[in-house]
Amino acid sequence: MRTDRITLHYQREDDILYVTFGQEGRKGMGLNLHNNILLRFDRHTGEPLGMTFIDYSKLKALASVPLNDLSNLPDDLPKTVRQILLSDPVCRFIEIDPSTFSHFSVVNPSMERVIAA
Repeated sequence: MRTDRITLHYQREDDILYVTFGQEGRKGMGLNLHNNILLRFDRHTGEPLGMTFIDYSKLKALASVPLNDLSNLPDDLPKTVRQILLSDPVCRFIEIDPSTFSHFSVVNPSMERVIAA
């Protein structure tokens, strides 16, 4: 899925990174991927809307972060969430092993990777 605009806002004092895909302010569903990572997306279209990383500097220093169990989601959502996690632009910020979907790593992307079309 292609998103033309990515907005980053980092709050240094709280170590929180807010990432918005596309136009800011769009409403969607929030899903905790981990206690410190929230994914926002449009449940109907599967379009990622944004991500929030709490304790971002600590998360990006970890080699592996456990992914919350997706099997507890309503039947229609696990497949959608898996597709979002493997797709652009979310994959510019996290890398996940598609064979297990149990752990991922937080990417510290270069500006080139963030703005890549």
